[in-house]
Amino acid sequence: MDISYHHTPTKLGIAVVALSPFGVCFLQFGKSLTVLLHNMREMFPTDNLVEVSKREDPPIERVVRAIHAAIEGDDSVAQALPIASIGTEFQRKVWNHLRSIPSGEVRSYSEVARALDVPLATRAVANACGANSIALLIPCHRVIRSDGSLGGYRWGVQAKRNLLAAEGAKRPRGANHSYQGNSVTGDMPETT
Repeated sequence: MDISYHHTPTKLGIAVVALSPFGVCFLQFGKSLTVLLHNMREMFPTDNLVEVSKREDPPIERVVRAIHAAIEGDDSVAQALPIASIGTEFQRKVWNHLRSIPSGEVRSYSEVARALDVPLATRAVANACGANSIALLIPCHRVIRSDGSLGGYRWGVQAKRNLLAAEGAKRPRGANHSYQGNSVTGDMPETT
């Protein structure tokens, strides 16, 4: 299968985005283009990866515009883009649910597990978030710990803070400000 890809600088680092005939199949950020391209090639070892420019590929141009807008807090175009995620059935269930979380809102890993009718699968939900290879379009940055702390993020906790701040996300009411002896700073706008 032919997969078109493009890389672009963003506020979160270099972004590499790839589109298959079925939709966006890869979107990752990082400091090293070499590492990102390696990650993409590992994910699609038998596919024909074709680098394209925005000008020659209107679908790539649309995705690149959506990426930059989403980083600034406007994911209206990004959420409408088709995705072609590769994962287990459970991971795809989690990722589909994450796409239903509105911009500016957050959910805990346990809330996502309960919404999927698997209340004891909190760790599996967190693992699915960590396995997501389509940043922003599958907004795993909107999933936080039950105590209101950010938890991890595949592309760095600072990127998660920046994305949530751009979206104007608020810490859930009643969120605890500390966990297991580690201090968590004030409300979400200060930590995001």
